[in-house]
Amino acid sequence: DVCSSDLSPRTIVRGQSPNSPETNQVLALRPGSVSSLMSSDVFRDHRTPVNIDTVITPVAAIDPVTGQAVCIVHVDPNQTEIGIGTFESPFRNLEGARSTNDGSCRIIRVVPRTDGTGTNLVLTQPFQLFPNQRLLSSSVSHQFATNRGTFELPGFTGGSLPLITNSQGAASSVVTMVDNTEVSGFTVDGTTRHIGINGNISGFSINRNTIQNATNGVQLANASGTGLIDQNTFLSNSVDGVNITVTGGDTLNLAVTGNSANLNEDDGIDITTTGSTLNATFSDNLIGGSMDNGIELTSRMNSTIVTTLVRNQLG
Repeated sequence: DVCSSDLSPRTIVRGQSPNSPETNQVLALRPGSVSSLMSSDVFRDHRTPVNIDTVITPVAAIDPVTGQAVCIVHVDPNQTEIGIGTFESPFRNLEGARSTNDGSCRIIRVVPRTDGTGTNLVLTQPFQLFPNQRLLSSSVSHQFATNRGTFELPGFTGGSLPLITNSQGAASSVVTMVDNTEVSGFTVDGTTRHIGINGNISGFSINRNTIQNATNGVQLANASGTGLIDQNTFLSNSVDGVNITVTGGDTLNLAVTGNSANLNEDDGIDITTTGSTLNATFSDNLIGGSMDNGIELTSRMNSTIVTTLVRNQLG
């Protein structure tokens, strides 16, 4: 008898009656010769090992603003070598990053000192940012945009905020911002004579900093565009925690959220518009200990001020 099994279309079950006159049972069940099996289908009852290779090809993440590969300057004040600003050989001194900054790299990433001090983080002049640059510390997390999507910036360390100062004798600032720039994750100390962060600016983000012992903690002139002041602490500044002017018929759309301003000798937040428009949201701010006002808004020359205030504590 010859029949097909239900197990597989290639499985053949052969049966031979022991009373066959042509041959005996032993010969009937004997395997065929090699030559007779050459044309038969191959049947395997075991798994066949297959080698699978995974090939990873690095592809540059393109910065949508510059059209070039994302560029980051690295500063680590804990290093013993001077460094050249790469990840493998970071600048030891923030001054090295400042003095060589030409705006070609949009991100300057700064690691804090492990001892919490400002060693190697002292500037000789204000750190001048270029349009679209971001001065970021590794103490807080950040994201960056590319042509392949938005990603977490590698190298988050946590810990204390890098303490940056300016040793310049004449009154100036510690950081100077321009259009579409960001300062995030620092303790900016004005050493009683400097502005913490200043700029003549359109579009800005100042977030998760402590700005202390300055004249004005933040001083922005002719501000316009979209601005964010978020989760900062303005402490013991001799004039205002934040001082902003909006002029020239411009419009500033401003969000001031989650900040703390204490012991500033004039106002916690002081914004003046002259012939311009301010659309501002103030939410979840804690402002106290100011000699004058917690939030002071001044409108001049037919300016328009539209504000939303939510869950602020003023004292």
